[in-house]
Amino acid sequence: MRRIGRHVVWLLVAAAPEAAAQAPDPDAFVAWATKNAHRLETTEPGHGLHDLAPVQAVAGTARVGAVGESIHGVREFLGLRHRMVELLVEKIGFTAVAIESGLPDSTIVYDYVLGADSTAGMWNLGFTWTMASFGDMRELVDWMRAYNRDPAHLRKLHFYGVDVAGGNGSWVPAAEYVLAYLDRVEPQYAKVVRARLLPLLEKFAKDGFTQTNESFSALTLEERNAVAAYVNELADRLELLRVPYLAVSSKEDYDWAHRIGQSLRYSSAMVTNCEARNRVNPVWNARDLAMAENVRWIREREGRGRGVIVLAHNAHIQTTKSVAAVVAANSTSLGMFLHSMIGGDYRSIGFAFNQGAMWAEAGTRIELPPAETGSIDWALAQVGLPLFFVDFRTIPKAGAVRAWLDRPVKQRIQNMSTEYNEFQSWDGLVFVNTITPSRLAEKPVAPERKDR
Repeated sequence: MRRIGRHVVWLLVAAAPEAAAQAPDPDAFVAWATKNAHRLETTEPGHGLHDLAPVQAVAGTARVGAVGESIHGVREFLGLRHRMVELLVEKIGFTAVAIESGLPDSTIVYDYVLGADSTAGMWNLGFTWTMASFGDMRELVDWMRAYNRDPAHLRKLHFYGVDVAGGNGSWVPAAEYVLAYLDRVEPQYAKVVRARLLPLLEKFAKDGFTQTNESFSALTLEERNAVAAYVNELADRLELLRVPYLAVSSKEDYDWAHRIGQSLRYSSAMVTNCEARNRVNPVWNARDLAMAENVRWIREREGRGRGVIVLAHNAHIQTTKSVAAVVAANSTSLGMFLHSMIGGDYRSIGFAFNQGAMWAEAGTRIELPPAETGSIDWALAQVGLPLFFVDFRTIPKAGAVRAWLDRPVKQRIQNMSTEYNEFQSWDGLVFVNTITPSRLAEKPVAPERKDR
């Protein structure tokens, strides 16, 4: 549990700036939310979908639907996201679930969902950012597997990670995956690049994403340049030799190797930006752009008439950036990238809450007091319902409701807060009055990863 929340650390290390002294009054928004709240009956999957009809209306005909969470590892958030997956699969025909976890690592879970036997350590090896630490996440994956095993379901579901390589601290598994493919299509080149690249990657591999970034920054300039050169060469080769590679391998094998090669390229860009973080630099853009490109790749793989459900933190799926002082002015989130790339084919639903408890690092429980007065979480708590959804698309284009929402408003993130333009960030928000930590799943000892 040591890495829970570190990938949104740039939003956790400082509170957002104070709101303007003459901020609009929240009363009009509270009155609108009270009138337009769609009560949700349960957070538990498998209990019907009729109460989620307003969420289905927001999804509409879009082929990418993003569902957030303001804290990882919350039982109510994970349960509701599971229900929304059921909704989008069964009512609209979505076929892919893409989570905020490493794409290179997810290949073994992709196979498991399609019917392959589980392997020892799959839950640890197939996920990053401790996402499989939560029992509710494992239940979603097993639900997808069971769905696929039903012969009545001709359209099969696919599971993907969308994040960059190295969420668990090492790029070596991703590089080994690509090299295993090259062993089959160009073995002499694979031998050469393996000898050059792997020792460098092993040199800065650590137990955790943040530690790995710091370890990379501590390399000499010559070593850092060599990492970038070799990773880019590997990714370039997978693009430049597409035709001869496809002549001796399947398109499926090539597509995965090529995409993972690109993931390594973005990892390289990200740690380079991290090393330069004390200069004017968009540190996190490479990671969120990688996720956006991976979502777009999945959308193309799934084909027409199908869709991708993106499950990630609010901080990634929002379509405007936080105004926290530590966030660079040119920072761009996954949702902002996707909105720019595919426009109305992208929809986002965020999560807010009032009070409860969360997991902290090392699996300790932190109690969370009621939301701060004036925040979006506080305003939604005034509605007086334990669980509901509001569709922001129904807010009048002018007037006091939009005036309060169409500006930076504080929202809880982990056990702190930041500010977003709420109106421009979400198509709708789910509100949970009281949250509880997800059941922690026992984590088996992870053996060495084997090639898919």
